[in-house]
Amino acid sequence: MSGIHREVYVHSPAPYYLRDVRVFPYLNADMASGSVTVEVDVRRHPTASTTLPNLWVSAELHYETTSGRRVVTVASRRGGAIPTPIVSYDQPVDALAPGTEATVVLGTNVTVPSVEPWSAERPTLYRMLVTLYSGSDVVEARSVVVGFRQVTFGNPEVACYARRGPVRRGRRR
Repeated sequence: MSGIHREVYVHSPAPYYLRDVRVFPYLNADMASGSVTVEVDVRRHPTASTTLPNLWVSAELHYETTSGRRVVTVASRRGGAIPTPIVSYDQPVDALAPGTEATVVLGTNVTVPSVEPWSAERPTLYRMLVTLYSGSDVVEARSVVVGFRQVTFGNPEVACYARRGPVRRGRRR
């Protein structure tokens, strides 16, 4: 049997889109707070003839349970619950020529208070929601799941959350 034997999808991006989102979460030395840096690549499609005015990128960090439900919420005017971000910041995007992209850095080491460290026993996760806007209109949105942890490598030990342990080498058979 010939052909592709797995699911395939075709993605048709908008004239302006989020090409890549990179989130760098760090657990601070006090093990109670963290810091996060977000880098976003915004690209204008080479064949895009329309120019969107007032482009900007927003990033919000939300706390989630292991089942994926948001914990911290506030009531909305429509009666539902809107998630309240732990950290929120935004940055304008410079004008882009067709076929070009810009990297937008949303906060450098923005402090996140009261972080719960991620571990295999207690996988505390956070969701970073990154949204591209044109004025007040949403152009595209993406989310990235992140966890805060700290692993340091020394000779001959590895420290995870300041707990040291020896590096054991296994045999390959």
